Amino acid sequence: MTPPAIDAASYVLMDYTTGQVLAAGNADERRNPASLTKLMTGLVIDHALDQHKIGLDDVVTVGKDAWAQGNPVFKGSSLMFLKPGDRVTVRDLSRGIIIDSGNDACVAMADYVAGSQANFVKLMNEKSAQPGPAEHPFRNGTRAGCAGAVHHRRRFWR
Repeated sequence: MTPPAIDAASYVLMDYTTGQVLAAGNADERRNPASLTKLMTGLVIDHALDQHKIGLDDVVTVGKDAWAQGNPVFKGSSLMFLKPGDRVTVRDLSRGIIIDSGNDACVAMADYVAGSQANFVKLMNEKSAQPGPAEHPFRNGTRAGCAGAVHHRRRFWR
């Protein structure tokens, strides 16, 4: 079977059930993580929900580090436009991450789930199938400010 013509720098098409790679192009190339970081953020949040450490109806108070206007790292990025002191449910912040790709929502949830962004990054790296020494670990829960970070995406296929 001839792989389809896909206009992308790299891609992988897999069978969800079997894990078999159906088509791939430059699959082993290291690439900027882009929104894969937000997917991993969502997985860590989902795990915290499954473990009953947090609930969808929990109310999160937004801290200054998640303030869209006050954080230069967020300039030009996707946001929910949260402000310090805003009170938002885990459900709405999760939607803000997955639907809006909100970097400010990622920071608010990282602080809520793990107490700090640094602790949340540790959870992300534990969850990411234990990258080898040549892999680049996650640096934050948003990808904002990750210029130069590259990931080997094959590890996310597991």
